Amino acid sequence: MLRPSSLRLLISPSPARNLPRRFPPLPLSSPSRTSILTPRHAPKIPFPRNQIAIFSTTSRHFMDPNLIQPDLRKEREERRQAKLEPHPEKVSTTSSLRPLADMGPGEASAQDGDIDMMKGLRTDLKTVKETFALRDVPREVYYFGGAGLVPYVTTSVATMFMAWDIQHAKHTGYAVLFSRETAESIIQFGEPLQVALGAVILSFLGAIHWGLEFANYGGTHPYRRYTIGILAPVLAWPTIMLPFDYALLVQFVGFTGMYFADVQATTWGWAPRWYMTYRFVLTFVVGACIITTLVGRGKV
Repeated sequence: MLRPSSLRLLISPSPARNLPRRFPPLPLSSPSRTSILTPRHAPKIPFPRNQIAIFSTTSRHFMDPNLIQPDLRKEREERRQAKLEPHPEKVSTTSSLRPLADMGPGEASAQDGDIDMMKGLRTDLKTVKETFALRDVPREVYYFGGAGLVPYVTTSVATMFMAWDIQHAKHTGYAVLFSRETAESIIQFGEPLQVALGAVILSFLGAIHWGLEFANYGGTHPYRRYTIGILAPVLAWPTIMLPFDYALLVQFVGFTGMYFADVQATTWGWAPRWYMTYRFVLTFVVGACIITTLVGRGKV
């Protein structure tokens, strides 16, 4: 049931309906919207006819050349018909040069780029020099590692020299140091020796991971470290039964793969930071020896 007061509120008109309108209604008989917004007696500004011909895009006289000043038209015609004449006496070694202060920002930045390029090259050379200096590598590792590479480098250099001596004797009729038969015998003796040394070095690189695991360097990671240590001799020792060229190629792949494995182990903290630098130099020397031997073998 509704109270009488509630019924009176529903029946009584709303006070908002009795408010006056703020804006008068638009006339319904207006012909267009522009007649309402634009004053009916707006003044019309006259526009010159020649300017209409110049700026109107629909006119046929758009940029009419007759409207250009006669002097300017004559000057353009003379320049168009004029011929260029050479003046070699005005050309010198400094006529095409400008000092740096007169250059624009684009040209100055180009020279700055050349300077930065040389700076970057010097930085790269400095990095290579510091890498091969092995300053962070302990002296004991440096000495014993270098001594272990001496036989491998010797066999590679001997193969290259004997191959050159054989070619020299073939073209000139006489050998420099050894006869052709002696040089070929030395090459045949050095081939299995270099392959065996490569297998020993590659296996030793795998054994280093076992030693790091025994010392718990960087934590205990037995399965991964032992796997890396086993893969190296598994790849190295079968090469002694392969032909010489294929054996060196397989060992080259093995040394490169072990280098990336050692870099990853160093990144994980499983090896000292200097070990990555030491392995880079070792891989570089061994790879250069393998390539030198293969090149020398190709000349025999």
